[in-house]
Amino acid sequence: MQQILILSVVIGLLVCPFIAFRYSASKYKKENASRLKAYLYFLSITSAPILIYTLICLSMVGVEELSGKAIIEESFARSFIIIAGFGLLLLLNLSVIFIFYLIKSKRDKKI
Repeated sequence: MQQILILSVVIGLLVCPFIAFRYSASKYKKENASRLKAYLYFLSITSAPILIYTLICLSMVGVEELSGKAIIEESFARSFIIIAGFGLLLLLNLSVIFIFYLIKSKRDKKI
């Protein structure tokens, strides 16, 4: 189960930014959202996989501490640091790119 979780989070980290970019950029261009609101849409959709992964990992560690049984492997715990770091770096880079896109893009004119 842990390998499937890691794979799904990595796929989510790679797919969610495309969805978030299209959604937030279209909201901004159609004048349905300001720059800040579009950025917050982008940030929330892009950070969802890493937040969910963090919550699942911490809850598994908590259950392990309460029950005393080994639920997670040591390799899974080590991969948490790598995946969380990768997700945060990806989020930082994509946020900067999206901010520059918002600054450079023009809105559609309403008639």
